[in-house]
Amino acid sequence: MATQPLAEAFPVGDFLAEELEERGWSEADFAAIMGRPTRFVEELISGERELTRESAELVGAALGTSADLWLNLQDTHRAWEHFSRR
Repeated sequence: MATQPLAEAFPVGDFLAEELEERGWSEADFAAIMGRPTRFVEELISGERELTRESAELVGAALGTSADLWLNLQDTHRAWEHFSRR
């Protein structure tokens, strides 16, 4: 039985950057809302910093979404990376 190729899943940082752009927020604005340094947000967006449960809760609270939304986006991207290498 043939398997369907997975649709490409993008890194969580791409979604976060897009969300900030849609809201007209800079990385510094978002960092201030979360009470974290700007570098923290830069690292989340660039993928240098892994999204943890704690950081997902900060992101979710600042954006009015759930932490699980952000963690699921990250998990989906990881799965896509894993299966696309096969």
